[in-house]
Parts: sequence; C-alpha cells; structure tokens
Amino acid sequence: ILRAVEVTIVVHDDIIPWRYPAKRELQFGEWQRNDILAGIFEPATIDIDLAILLTKAREHSVALVGPAAEELFDPVPEQDLFEALNETLTLWNSPPDWAGDERNVVLTLSRIWYSAVTGKIAPKDVAADWAMERLPAQYQPVILEARQAYLGQEEDRLASRADQLEEFVHYVKGEITKVVGKYPSIEGDVPRAGALGRPSCQTLAILWSLMLLYKMCDNQNYGVTYMKL
Repeated sequence: ILRAVEVTIVVHDDIIPWRYPAKRELQFGEWQRNDILAGIFEPATIDIDLAILLTKAREHSVALVGPAAEELFDPVPEQDLFEALNETLTLWNSPPDWAGDERNVVLTLSRIWYSAVTGKIAPKDVAADWAMERLPAQYQPVILEARQAYLGQEEDRLASRADQLEEFVHYVKGEITKVVGKYPSIEGDVPRAGALGRPSCQTLAILWSLMLLYKMCDNQNYGVTYMKL
C-alpha cells in the first residue's frame, strides 16, 4: 500500500540536549499540499509531537546518511513521552474533531494507548490488534473496520458509526488517562504549536526540492517507510 510522504525537519541544537517541548524547524505532509504549492510554509514551531517522533526514530528507523538515530538523538524521558501523549488526547473531544478523519483518529488512539501501557511505539495495525484484545465487545467493530480499511482490505465506512465511534473515542481516552494520569505533569503550561520564526535558508532550499517532488507527484501517493535527515 502506497502512502503519502511526511517530512519533519529539526535543527540539531534545538533538540540536543533534549528539552520538552522541543522545536521543529519545518514539517510538511499531504495535508499541506495546497499551501506548499502556493508558496506558503509554516515557520519554526514548538511541537509536542517531537517527543513521540524521536522516540519512534530511536526505536524504528533507517539512517540514510550519518549515524543511527539512537546515537544521534538523546533518549526522550518517559515523563515527556507521556506528557506528549496526554496533550495529544485534547485534540479529540466531540464528533467535529474527528469528522472526515475517523480512521486515523481511531488508529492513532490505539497507538497512544499501546504506547502509554508499554512505553513503546508500534505500527497502526499492530497497535489495533493489541487494542482489540483489550476492548469491550461493543467497540471491537470500530477498530476492526479502521484496521481493515487502513490495510486496504475493505472500504472505510466509519463515518456511518457516529454514536459507536464517539463512545469508542471516549472509552479509549479514559483508558489512556488511567495510565498517563499516574505520571506527574510538567510544571507550568506546555506551549502549543506556534510560530517562532522564519525557516532558515538551508531549510528553504530543502523545501524547494520537496515542492518539485510535490509538483511531479501531484495527485499521486508515494510511500516512504522512514526518513531521517
């Protein structure tokens, strides 16, 4: 199954030594296609998700150039990882928050639940299998359909399960909170994503190359397992 590429660019000194929340220099993905082709780029931004991304990179990645991720990046403390997982949960509170993105939200919640319990990162289908074994029977059809649609084995009809889907979201959020709630939060407010400055010249040079790729691959889906620059 081919999937769209997602790239996150970070500056070495912004994440090493590690601090939370960390700053990303630039990110782009399929959801930003129209903005990028129009020449609109996000500036450098605080990104709580880096705690999750870098944990994933240290566990499962292939270095195209340079040292392995576990040598290059500091380990993310478990408290920071759980803080990021907990912050992510605040994105989904009512049906409008997941409308049109039902499958991704179901699978992402499964991954967060898996990570909260195990401290590890797993692919979406693996996390879905893990969650299936722990879900009450009434919620299993939701995650099964999300998993099968993700693997291209059946059509995604999750939007038609509105009530069941909402119950699933709140149930899994509650299970995750039971775990991450055991860990004390970081003192003070955690900054959410926000502009911190303009991308560097080197970053813009990379971006123009990616724009060319976007133009060549317009309306196509190309899969990349993992990239670390």
